[in-house]
Amino acid sequence: MASIGHLMVGSAVGAAYAQDTDAPRPRLAICGFALLGLLPDLDLLGEAFGVSPDGPLGHRGVTHSLFFAAAVALLVALVAWWRRARPGPMALWTFLAVGSHGILDMLSSQGHGPMLFWPFTTETWLFAWRPVPGVTTAAEYFSLHAIPTFLAEAAIFSPFLLYALWVAFRRTQRQHLPLAIGDRRARRM
Repeated sequence: MASIGHLMVGSAVGAAYAQDTDAPRPRLAICGFALLGLLPDLDLLGEAFGVSPDGPLGHRGVTHSLFFAAAVALLVALVAWWRRARPGPMALWTFLAVGSHGILDMLSSQGHGPMLFWPFTTETWLFAWRPVPGVTTAAEYFSLHAIPTFLAEAAIFSPFLLYALWVAFRRTQRQHLPLAIGDRRARRM
């Protein structure tokens, strides 16, 4: 996948988190979870250091596993607990955002599948139906040939982004609604 879908699905997870926990800053949650959805692709940096793309440390290896998603969720839960926030919801929604990455890559028409169940196996997994177009190399990713892939991915995953935008807009509108007539804050003005 070209990462657009990961950002859009991550933003939808952030919107769901914001609704579930009534987060005070839903836009921040949406952006943060969008980045968490993209986090597993940090393994692409290994190519610059000569890491084999087919091994556990290569692209779609360790960082695309559900084990990695659980480890990141645990780390986020510890930070939430340290900051006196609710660690349970943070861990759950973080696991969903990071874990969705490997599942989405199983829908990609390009490349090998993710090592979803690492460290128990290094077997890669793909769905039989793979409708999401992909790019094969970093050079292709940064070329004009990737534009149709980006557009197709944006169209496929646009409902996730629309949901996130709806939550962000709806929460913002609710905060700016005029106060009700019987509201105590209205009497003080």
